[in-house]
Amino acid sequence: MSSLKLPLQQQGHELCEKGDFERAVSAFSEALLKKNADVISILDSRSAAYCALKQYDKARRDAKTMIAQARQDARGYMRGAKALLLDKQPKKALEVYAYGLKVLASGNAGRPQLEKLHKKLEDHILNATKRIDPFSMFPVEIAAFILQHFSFRELSVILMVCKGWARFLGGIRDLWMKIDFSGARQKVKWNAVRAAIRYSRGALTHATIKNMALSSMPQTLDYLSRCSYLEHLELFINHSGNDIFQKFRNCKHLKTIIFSAEIGVTKNEISKFLAHFTKLERIEFWNVRSSILRIRPEWPTFLPNIRSITLATQESVPRFDPNALTLPGLDNNKAGAPTYPNLQELRLDWEPPIYHRWFFFPQTDPFDGPTTGALWPLRRLELNGLTISQNFARILPTTLEYLSLSGGSAMTHHFDEPIPKLTKLHTLKLKDTRWMGPGTLPYLLAYTEAPLRVLHIEEAPRSATDALRIALSDASACNPELFKLAELSLASTQGVNYDFVKWISSHFMDLRVLDVSRTPITGLTIRDFAVAKVTTGQLALPNLDCLIVRGCEFVSSDAVEFGRQRGLQVIT
Repeated sequence: MSSLKLPLQQQGHELCEKGDFERAVSAFSEALLKKNADVISILDSRSAAYCALKQYDKARRDAKTMIAQARQDARGYMRGAKALLLDKQPKKALEVYAYGLKVLASGNAGRPQLEKLHKKLEDHILNATKRIDPFSMFPVEIAAFILQHFSFRELSVILMVCKGWARFLGGIRDLWMKIDFSGARQKVKWNAVRAAIRYSRGALTHATIKNMALSSMPQTLDYLSRCSYLEHLELFINHSGNDIFQKFRNCKHLKTIIFSAEIGVTKNEISKFLAHFTKLERIEFWNVRSSILRIRPEWPTFLPNIRSITLATQESVPRFDPNALTLPGLDNNKAGAPTYPNLQELRLDWEPPIYHRWFFFPQTDPFDGPTTGALWPLRRLELNGLTISQNFARILPTTLEYLSLSGGSAMTHHFDEPIPKLTKLHTLKLKDTRWMGPGTLPYLLAYTEAPLRVLHIEEAPRSATDALRIALSDASACNPELFKLAELSLASTQGVNYDFVKWISSHFMDLRVLDVSRTPITGLTIRDFAVAKVTTGQLALPNLDCLIVRGCEFVSSDAVEFGRQRGLQVIT
């Protein structure tokens, strides 16, 4: 049967279900004119349709008619209160509920529902009146101190709670000295950057620009370049490095410049940054290109403020070392070369599409005489893609605390002696170092006498596990500090199985974190470590807190649950 042939009241209900409330109102109005019409039900339905159309006055009028014609029918009071609530008049709605409860008899079937609605609304209004703006409870200094513990993204969310909070937060300049859009869930537009700069009164010191709408980039850079107090500039955008230099050349207070791989810069352009921004302490350029015609860039001859340098490139240079990663004056031996007396961190990253040998400068011929350490007093050194030579270990500075080597190749599989004493080295990370073996790893672990607390040997061949056995044997005599290791990662390393882990556990009694991800270990390893938490098991590592087994296909969910129930943190 089509809707046109249905009784008018039913037709109105079907029109409401379809969202056609105007025609539904017409159908209900016509139905009221029919003989023997169920007036209260039709008025109730028409009042609901009026509410859907946001015609609250007409909805309340129908509810009043319902109450006048049937004072003992709870529907009239509920419909009238509903219309008032939708019209944002909760106190008047509460009065309607109260009036209905006064009129309805105690045994009325609709009274319990009306009592429930009355109580719910009463509690809501009471709680609303008790709410106190937290920022009004504290002095401005205390509120500002609390807000400083929120991230920039969290502050941006708080800002949108209400106009009062927006005015309050916007009035605290110190909250907006550092902006960071790296956590944005959608593309950021230029007006958000402008607002943050206005809140800082133009005194912005730190800016991390990421997830920006492409159309907003010109305005964003223009606004940022006007912040003369800017000290930290971190850009994850697709833009010209030279154009950025021209825009920000008046920001003389810059101490940190970080450009993502989307921003290509040449060595000559980097030299301009170094020469112009004399207060620079940290630079990171993740897409460095060789200088034109391999002309050596004219870097400043003295850079006393530089503390951290990161250079990365992917360009192919089949016949030469990558010019993009050549750091002028690296060995401090050449006349007129730049010196970096306070350089503490150095990261050089080379990952070309087709790999070619790259010798970490300075390189000496294996047949030359012994060389002395030539690097500055670095604390942190990270090299990716280098080619190891025999003298590599000898040029490591004794001040080194963190050493990370990944990828690359080797001209040799053993280091020359004498090996420096790296008595401050607490972290050693080796990843995809296929050249690591008995002639290299024992030298780094044992003969350097490094008091390591963190050791990562990841994606290594079987020779690395064999070398580790030799290294621990040698360390017994010359580096007992090695056995105080607290964190060990053997992820994706060949030769790591139940027996090897059992052997490892007998040497590193202080180990707290062990990563054996993507290895063929089984649930037996988890079981033994979990049992060792409460009693002496096959693996004697009672101090182990965390076992990482990501990608271990022979580890069952039951074994993971068994370990967790006994206090062992198992990460899958």
